[in-house]
Amino acid sequence: MSQTLHEMQRDFLASLRKQDATQIESRLAEKPVSKPGLQTYIHAYSSRLMEALNNDHPCLGEYLGDTLWHEMCVGYIEQYPSRFRSLRNFGDLLPKYLLHAGVFKQHPEISELAQLERQFLNCFDAMDAGRLAFSEFLKLQPEQWPSLGLVFHPSLQVLGLHYNAMAIWQDIKDGKIPPAAAFEKNTWLLWRDDDRVTNFRSLDKDEYSAFLHFLNNGNFSGLCEEMAKLHDIGNVPTIAFNFLKQWSDQGLISAIVID
Repeated sequence: MSQTLHEMQRDFLASLRKQDATQIESRLAEKPVSKPGLQTYIHAYSSRLMEALNNDHPCLGEYLGDTLWHEMCVGYIEQYPSRFRSLRNFGDLLPKYLLHAGVFKQHPEISELAQLERQFLNCFDAMDAGRLAFSEFLKLQPEQWPSLGLVFHPSLQVLGLHYNAMAIWQDIKDGKIPPAAAFEKNTWLLWRDDDRVTNFRSLDKDEYSAFLHFLNNGNFSGLCEEMAKLHDIGNVPTIAFNFLKQWSDQGLISAIVID
């Protein structure tokens, strides 16, 4: 590839990302190029990326309104231009952008709302996998229980929030006026069921700790040790056992691992 062609391609891409044909026009000044045609191409590029963001974040768009939504899209496209073959991943860095950019960083619930919608996407698009029936746990030998580990269904997502982003999302989705943003630590579990319906529910401190324990390659013995720090030792086996049953009944576990 000639240096001239490489530079033209570079400038053309830069013009697309900045939504301004000035850079490439300087190289094509002596060429029979159509300025309106070039601008149309540049506009189509940015419009397609904005459309992808809008499809992925309908509630975020409603929350921001047209003016702020457009400002967000333009800023995000410029700072994080698409580097993926699929538009599915284009918005992956949107929560990060909103946490640090302009007026958006003054309202952290906006970043969390974007993160929530992306987690729902990840949940829906996750790979298929089997789901373990609770009866499989009852087949284990006593000596196998201490080293028991879990493999969760690929759709499972555990999301910790610091604001009421879930309440905002739910009201917007239901066509209601969302509540005012409020600092409110909360944790959520998201997963996809056999009917490919995305489910979600809140997690209390104990269950959140239990999920993190197994997600970090912990075992049943370690879970009991963690629960013993919070509860009477006599209640710990029942608490831990009930977690496994609830998770199995909801289709959250794909496999058992015995070390």
